[in-house]
Amino acid sequence: MKQYSSQSLRALAAMSLAACAFVPAATQAEEISGSDDWKFSAGMYLWGTAIGGETGRGNDIDITFNDIIKNLDMAFMGTLEARHDKWFVATDLFYADISASDSHGFATPNIGDIGVGGSVSTELTIITPTVGYNLIDTKIGTLDGFVGVQAANLDVTAKVTSVGPAGAHIIKASDTYEQFDGIVGVKGKLNLEGNWTLPYYLDIGAGDSDFTWQTFGGIDYKLDKTNLYAGYRYLEWDLNSKFIDSMSLSGPVIGFNYNF
Repeated sequence: MKQYSSQSLRALAAMSLAACAFVPAATQAEEISGSDDWKFSAGMYLWGTAIGGETGRGNDIDITFNDIIKNLDMAFMGTLEARHDKWFVATDLFYADISASDSHGFATPNIGDIGVGGSVSTELTIITPTVGYNLIDTKIGTLDGFVGVQAANLDVTAKVTSVGPAGAHIIKASDTYEQFDGIVGVKGKLNLEGNWTLPYYLDIGAGDSDFTWQTFGGIDYKLDKTNLYAGYRYLEWDLNSKFIDSMSLSGPVIGFNYNF
């Protein structure tokens, strides 16, 4: 997997946030009369994520949210979006410093092993800037298409111990991955009665990872300028590395967006 300097990811985060904040200023002289047509939203959310995947040796990794929350050092999750007419730019930022260990095992044993245990520590940053266009906007709902980049920085340290007929096998490794994947996707909402809607999201992509995909579905309620929502989110990478073959994040999400 291709690696980059850590400054590149920070620079992308800054540019992504700046794009949502300053796109209107860049066009103000050109569209003074239409400046009020810009619509913005900003929000924060909590993703109760569990970690899944597979090691390079074929062990299935399964770390629950309860395991993670006990060892959560820091987390931040937020979104920004700016819309003008049918066009929009958006950024999703996820950061978490998490770890877990289990003397009984967070990974499945290899064939013939009678026990497995170990620990995983992951500092994870995911930045997803996108540019899109509204394709459908009716009484039934909306559909947006978009393209973007999913930039992920994974600082992973893992130790796996398995015990079998031939004795104990210990694998300990650490590495830092910076990967950039191009993505395409759709998102939108289905309108229900009153202020209720069903938001949805799907993207797929590839680049430094062999394949990545992400989906979200939930329910949303609008209160004046604020939207409250809850749902379920799943994100997976096919890394195909000797250390980690695949990795996934999944779990329930609750959050809010403020529209201005």
